[in-house]
Amino acid sequence: MSTTRTGSAPREMEDAVRDLTDIVEDGIELAFRLLGSVAKGPVIVVERMREQAPGGLFKRAGCGCDIPPPCWMPASLGELTDHACAGGTAIVRFRVTNCGAEQRQVRLEAVSPGHAVQVTGSPKNLGPMERAVLSASIAIPADADDESRYQILLWVRGCRDHFLRWTVKVGRRGAECCHELDVEDCPDLIHHWYDHFYCEHKCHGG
Repeated sequence: MSTTRTGSAPREMEDAVRDLTDIVEDGIELAFRLLGSVAKGPVIVVERMREQAPGGLFKRAGCGCDIPPPCWMPASLGELTDHACAGGTAIVRFRVTNCGAEQRQVRLEAVSPGHAVQVTGSPKNLGPMERAVLSASIAIPADADDESRYQILLWVRGCRDHFLRWTVKVGRRGAECCHELDVEDCPDLIHHWYDHFYCEHKCHGG
């Protein structure tokens, strides 16, 4: 014996139409809220979009709304930690490439609040696409105590300013250390959308 189902298809169609209507109404409401925020500036619009949009929408879409540091700020080369023995030497070499179309001078500077840092190969005049090696070294005294630490700030100055935070720790298990870092010293020739968000403000501290 067969069973006949009546009214199932119309009911499913009615539910689908109701769901679609709810989605359209939500979209219209969101649009009106965003339009009402336009006069308050683009930041308010973005905030409203994040509040009203479904969770995770911006993450899935890869919005990339984070504003990177401005091009005129120094570029970080990261942090480097060396472990050297007393009486040993720690060295950092920078392979600097002038990837611009004009000749320029590059130089290496060391800022150390205590022990002297020796700089070699600096300054250097580089033509377009030429490369040079600039080195910084620190000789650890033979009578240095274990657990001594040297905090050094290294600057590579060319078309842009690049900086490296270099920490040298003294220990019995240390060794002669030598690291090489590549520095692409390139002019920023692209006008980015986020350049309009920056205004340089003077420091008022101190």
